[in-house]
Amino acid sequence: GASVGITYDQDLIWDYGFGYSDLLTGSTTDQNTIYRIASITKTFTAAAIFQLRDKGSISIDDPLTKYIPEFDTVNADSRSIKQVTLRRLLCHHSGLMAEAPASEPYWSTQKIPSVQQIIENMASVKIVVREDTAFKYSNLGFALLGEVIARVTGNRYEDYVTTQILNPLEMTSTTFSLEDNLKQKLATGYQSNKYEDSGRPVPDQNLGGYAAAGQLYSSVNDLAKWASFQFSAYQKDQPKQQPKQQPRRQSRPQR
Repeated sequence: GASVGITYDQDLIWDYGFGYSDLLTGSTTDQNTIYRIASITKTFTAAAIFQLRDKGSISIDDPLTKYIPEFDTVNADSRSIKQVTLRRLLCHHSGLMAEAPASEPYWSTQKIPSVQQIIENMASVKIVVREDTAFKYSNLGFALLGEVIARVTGNRYEDYVTTQILNPLEMTSTTFSLEDNLKQKLATGYQSNKYEDSGRPVPDQNLGGYAAAGQLYSSVNDLAKWASFQFSAYQKDQPKQQPKQQPRRQSRPQR
């Protein structure tokens, strides 16, 4: 199943649900169906970093070691370590490895390390590409940005994003941890079975220390608010034009 929406300026002007949110119950999808939005979480982490920049609490060109001194122990020369700045982490240009090393494949075993465990194992982390020479995607980098937010504000990363971004935008279906009322709207994910036209449900997994890289859940309705917030930055410079709206389709496709 999938939920789709089109946002124009400050409005969700069209939305539609395709397929099922759960195959067992036959429940269908709509704009309120909740999904794990995974790496879209990184956009909220980035917004939080820029909020702190605007408040004068941080500079995005500061080296990461200014906020996380433990990073000074990573497996790299001192010059490379100092080149890992908040800006480069935000852009995936720091050269930092994708994930924190561990003794087991935690994405498969679902034993995701906590931020504290990642910090304690910092000496095994490597800078594998020289800064600014390549786009090197790093979930680890955003996990560390989340820790910067926590240390600078004195609050849990999740609490800061919730109180400073989600609540002001009234994104009531966007959360790091689903309460019972939202669990009822959660789409079930499936892993395909080899050589079969069927799938098995995938367990809902807490990402632990990688919350700032991919823990959020949300819906089309809420993500439209997030998109509208981005568009609002250009309202002063761009004259508003009314789109040609198509009638909202209420019926669902035949199956």
